[in-house]
Amino acid sequence: MIAAFSIFYVKSNQLDTPVFEEISEIQQFESHEIQGVVLSELPQDIVPINIVVEAEFCSLTLAPDAPHGTVKVEGECDSANGQFEFITNNQPDQKELTVSYRSSKSLFFNLGNEHADDVMNRNHLIVHLPVDSAINLTVIHNKGSLDMDFSGIPLNYLNINSHFSEVEMRNMIKNPLVLSEFFLEQAMGELKLRNFENFRFSTMNFDFSMGDFTLSSNGLFYRSAAIHMDSSMFSGRIEFPENVKIINQLKPRSGKVFITEQPQLEKNVEVTLEGDCAFGELTIAQ
Repeated sequence: MIAAFSIFYVKSNQLDTPVFEEISEIQQFESHEIQGVVLSELPQDIVPINIVVEAEFCSLTLAPDAPHGTVKVEGECDSANGQFEFITNNQPDQKELTVSYRSSKSLFFNLGNEHADDVMNRNHLIVHLPVDSAINLTVIHNKGSLDMDFSGIPLNYLNINSHFSEVEMRNMIKNPLVLSEFFLEQAMGELKLRNFENFRFSTMNFDFSMGDFTLSSNGLFYRSAAIHMDSSMFSGRIEFPENVKIINQLKPRSGKVFITEQPQLEKNVEVTLEGDCAFGELTIAQ
């Protein structure tokens, strides 16, 4: 049975009384119930909204097009073979929202199962994020496709963890994201990160194994940074802008690292690559 739903998570205009309130229109199947909540509005620089999105055996899309001050969740997923959870915490010093869809079977049970693949191809979940609310975002996705557009979203913290997935992420806005922490972990899949120059961070923790990845840039880096890698059994490519001085401290460990740098150009930003690259090939290009 496919459950269709549309949920709105809206920040209230009342500053003093945080309340939960159902405001969503729900199509209900087999006593399946999903509720929306109202989040009270607080200054963005004091309390970011902590959002966790967990999904598996589905296509998951994150888009920067929610109405003013809202988080909108919609989609269509199999409620007979999976379970939804919507968890909220509306304390003044901790605003949290968790959106979760999990299969009733284990991930490894479903791998190679034709019925599970058919269900996965019909399941889709879309999370519309606001561009006017500070957000700490964690995304956990297993099996399927994951498309994330962060253009204009004021992210403070970003943690992506995926397995057996095709992942694409981008930020098309030239005003870069300024991330206090940036974690990206993927196993057995394909990753494409576009507009890498628009993700601004001091340190990026990048853990990748058994797949292909590309981190591509179309503009200049404006901040020196460190990328800590722990990668194995992979084929990867990182494209840096011409203004970046590449400091390679990677340990190949039965892997290969190829660097093509433009030494004659002026370098005003340094990016340090450190960590392990085992049983794989990494190309670093400008």
